[in-house]
Amino acid sequence: MKRYNFLLDIPSESKPDKTYSIKMDEQGNLTCPCPIWVFNRRGNRTCKHTDIVKRAGFNGSKGKFLVLVDVFRTKVPVYCKNYPELCDECELRFSCWTDEKPEFELGALRKAGVV
Repeated sequence: MKRYNFLLDIPSESKPDKTYSIKMDEQGNLTCPCPIWVFNRRGNRTCKHTDIVKRAGFNGSKGKFLVLVDVFRTKVPVYCKNYPELCDECELRFSCWTDEKPEFELGALRKAGVV
């Protein structure tokens, strides 16, 4: 049986109260429970939610997703490539490690060298 690791939740654009949990399998492939991904007949197993994750910088290697909250209070996934090797030096480490779904302002992510 395949094992999956949770990466992050992506909010639905059409249904504001719904989110799609993006996960990664043991081979680094992304999964999404949205109908476009589940019923994909082209065989490329992609959707706009997995595309968002890829655009955020995810490449299947070590790292962690953080959530950037922009000036309009929109939540944007940001991939921290510094995790876990450089965490001890990062100012955000306490929130990043202890919050289940950490959210940060752009200034804090820039100061920490994440973006």
